[in-house]
Amino acid sequence: MKTKSIGIKDLRHSIASVADEVEQKNTVFQVLRRSRPSFKIVPISTVVEEEWETVVDFTTEKNDGMSVQDALNTLE
Repeated sequence: MKTKSIGIKDLRHSIASVADEVEQKNTVFQVLRRSRPSFKIVPISTVVEEEWETVVDFTTEKNDGMSVQDALNTLE
């Protein structure tokens, strides 16, 4: 997986092309703020599924959706 560095200002101006490159070429971008690494943008395929916690599963709901109150109750 290729890693590239990009300044935060450049990222702001080219976010769409950065996203395309991350998705299509599996490129990792290290974002710099004041010449120091701040965060990374990585392809979602590199994130282990177990690291994510399911908070609300909307796939089990009816096609007409759910009320906000029902969604909030699910979070409790």
